[in-house]
Amino acid sequence: MNTRRFFHSDLSANSITLDKDEATHAKRVLRIQPGQTVELFDGAGTTANGIVSSLAPQLTITIDQRHHTPPPSPKIHIASAIPKGDRAATLIQMLTELGAHQFTPLETQRSVVDPGPKKLQRLQRIATESAKQSHRSYFMNINPTLKFPKLIQSQDYDLKLIAHPSDPPPVPSLQNLHDHSNILILIGPEGGWTNDELQSSTAADFQPWSFNPNILRIETAAAAAVAIIYAHLYPSQST
Repeated sequence: MNTRRFFHSDLSANSITLDKDEATHAKRVLRIQPGQTVELFDGAGTTANGIVSSLAPQLTITIDQRHHTPPPSPKIHIASAIPKGDRAATLIQMLTELGAHQFTPLETQRSVVDPGPKKLQRLQRIATESAKQSHRSYFMNINPTLKFPKLIQSQDYDLKLIAHPSDPPPVPSLQNLHDHSNILILIGPEGGWTNDELQSSTAADFQPWSFNPNILRIETAAAAAVAIIYAHLYPSQST
């Protein structure tokens, strides 16, 4: 049986008490028992192994050992239009599993979904649950929504790509990706980018990137972009 994994924001103490939601899930769904070995993570690089010491009045875990994982490099930031309905949840789940560092909902001229605070909170919960499942050490952060003109002016990235199908397809250099520290990839809405958005992104040093001959859904394109980047970063693990 796989070791059960739970989130706790502070793993510095030798005895950890799970919050109500985590404890309820552990006891009622996973049937955790005293003496069982579990894993904890804080979403900021620290993981800990421990033993369940009690279930009542609170679920308490005695820490046995801790481990800190350095942050990933380069960090991959996806800024994307939000798809309709439950596809937004699928988008966040896939990006978390694939290793994206952060996600920004992007408001474009053709956007059809403007996620409010409650939807963003739900997406962050989905990212947390996906981090548990995929054994990530770091959360994928969900940022507030940004308008396209503001986001493309950011100077925090040393490689900036904008997904855009075209014929012939532009092929930006994905060699020496380890030399980069922060990568930003823009994924457009279902109606595509406007000419003004494409021109302004080029002026802001974004490279057009067409990585599939077909028209992809938002969540498919975002997941494919991250997967392709990782395939170039770790070619021996993708064969």
